[in-house]
Amino acid sequence: MDDNSLQPRAGVSSAASVPAAAAGQAEKTLGEAGDAVQQAARQAWSQAGDVADNMLSAGPGAAQAASRHVEEQPLLSMIVGFVLGYIAALLVHGRR
Repeated sequence: MDDNSLQPRAGVSSAASVPAAAAGQAEKTLGEAGDAVQQAARQAWSQAGDVADNMLSAGPGAAQAASRHVEEQPLLSMIVGFVLGYIAALLVHGRR
């Protein structure tokens, strides 16, 4: 064996720095992805709050309309209530 075989080759030191650079790039990309996910979560939370506010403001009007319908047509309301209850029971207990 000659002494030249133990010497590092010219490209070995630069090849060793490639995994470190790739790790740094991966870390940067993951950080950017995490920031994007956090921003999307904040935006979704804000939109969910807006939807909840809209539903709460529409609730009393819907309850009033349903109450008026029950007063005007009580028999139909009872039939609809029975059918909805029966369907809910089938969904909960299933058909055996």
